[in-house]
Amino acid sequence: MQTVPSMPAPRHPLDVAVLVRRTHDLLAAGIPLTLLLDLGDEAGPRSHLRYTAERADAAWVPRQH
Repeated sequence: MQTVPSMPAPRHPLDVAVLVRRTHDLLAAGIPLTLLLDLGDEAGPRSHLRYTAERADAAWVPRQH
């Protein structure tokens, strides 16, 4: 039985200008930097190792009325 080596999925080119604008907008809206880092990290969340001094609150979460 022959095995097929796994291939990584192809990635689309990164539009840096769009990424910068979206990141700026998210930070301006109060989304924590550590959450953005966690979302972009292929290895998964590790923000607790990077930014231990960030306040731990959910003030950035929109409230539903």
